[in-house]
Amino acid sequence: MQSFRFTLQAVRTLRLRQEQAALAHYLRAVQTHERDRDELRRTQLEQEAAWMRLRQGLPAGLSARQLSQLHAYSWTVEERRRADEAAGQLSLQLMSQAAQSLRLARRQREVVDKYYDKQKRSHDRRAIGRAKTDGRSGLPGPGFGRACGFGRGDGPELK
Repeated sequence: MQSFRFTLQAVRTLRLRQEQAALAHYLRAVQTHERDRDELRRTQLEQEAAWMRLRQGLPAGLSARQLSQLHAYSWTVEERRRADEAAGQLSLQLMSQAAQSLRLARRQREVVDKYYDKQKRSHDRRAIGRAKTDGRSGLPGPGFGRACGFGRGDGPELK
């Protein structure tokens, strides 16, 4: 029997590698987004703590200099929070683009795999057809019983 050879094997390999690269890119984008999201959460908690210290410092009678320092620190944390939000939005967009690229790469690979499967089935059908016409079907022929020592009358009686 002739072995199956897929003429587009190079394309199949390329599509598989493209899909793997797109998956790796997507995973990095997800990790980056999670890291940005975690950083934003930490900054928000720090901002809340800074504003809380500022609110508690007003009635406690802190000096003007101390209040000014707390206020400046609070606004610095606010600016960092805004930058973290912008970074989170950007990483979310990049993650979305990476997901879209992964879906496209997966579709392209699936098209080649579908064609491969179709060609393989066709090859297998042709091979079975050739084997049957060559008498090599793998099934026992009409003289099989006699070849195994069963002549006429030696086997079980059939009614």
